[in-house]
Amino acid sequence: MVWCILGLGNPGEAYRSTRHNVGFDLIDLLSARWNIPVTIQGPSFLFGSGDWKDTPVLLVKPMTFMNRSGVAYSRLLKDPAITREKTLVVLDDFNLPLGKIRIRRKGSDGGHNGLRSILEAAGTDEIARLRLGLGGADEDWVEFVLQPFSAKEREVMDEALHRAAQAVEIIITEDIEKAMNQFNR
Repeated sequence: MVWCILGLGNPGEAYRSTRHNVGFDLIDLLSARWNIPVTIQGPSFLFGSGDWKDTPVLLVKPMTFMNRSGVAYSRLLKDPAITREKTLVVLDDFNLPLGKIRIRRKGSDGGHNGLRSILEAAGTDEIARLRLGLGGADEDWVEFVLQPFSAKEREVMDEALHRAAQAVEIIITEDIEKAMNQFNR
């Protein structure tokens, strides 16, 4: 079965490098690490497919804007090779400290509209997710998530993205429990 890694973000140059697009950032990093270009235009997403360590993977960026990410995921689920059990959603989390990683096998959307859309499309809350902390719980979240990182914040997030890439690799080659034990600190 194919591992579908779905990074959430907003399409367009205006949103590039904003806090809300760390899901796209991780897809870009995995694309470079695994030499899988994410350049193929699907009906509502960009994707790239290939193998990493003999495991078929699909790297996906929904092009529907964050709050409608489920539209892209429902299209993906029409392919029998894509399953809920082998899907990992990567998203930002306003309530986690900057650079913190939280991996879960299932659960609520936690107030994240993009994840809510994905879970609705899946018809279950049993979709694995990797959250990357933005550290902005005291601020107006709407403005905060749509702003770029400061230079110092970008350093912290870049390091977190490299750890998140390692976590994804463990999830794919070993299991989510091992990644949770190693990265949920």
